[in-house]
Amino acid sequence: MTTILLAEDYEDFAARIATLLKPWNPIVLLELDGLSAVQRIEDLTVSIDLVITDLTMPRRTGWHVIEATRFHRPLIPVVMQSGEAGDEWVKAETARLGVPLVPKWRLDEELLPALLAIGALAPLGLHRSA
Repeated sequence: MTTILLAEDYEDFAARIATLLKPWNPIVLLELDGLSAVQRIEDLTVSIDLVITDLTMPRRTGWHVIEATRFHRPLIPVVMQSGEAGDEWVKAETARLGVPLVPKWRLDEELLPALLAIGALAPLGLHRSA
């Protein structure tokens, strides 16, 4: 079973993401602030196959979540979703880091394609078509 760490401080967006992923029946570990997400990533006794993080959260940002993931779990894919996805600096930084960026206002249309593009849905049984 695939485990997804979802770092999102707004429960309505977290519920929307969980609903989009529900057909693949993953375990979704929800952390409502960045510090809790970083601590979960640092706990290597917890299995995590994918990280989906918001950019702006209490106590730590999505940048901290990405940094912790890259340091402690460098093989785990990360996707950032944000209400600030239209800002040029956010686009530039996520591109520099090689992290897909999904605008919150386009979660329904862009989250699954972003996950598919980086191979993050393969453990869930969904693969890129050639």
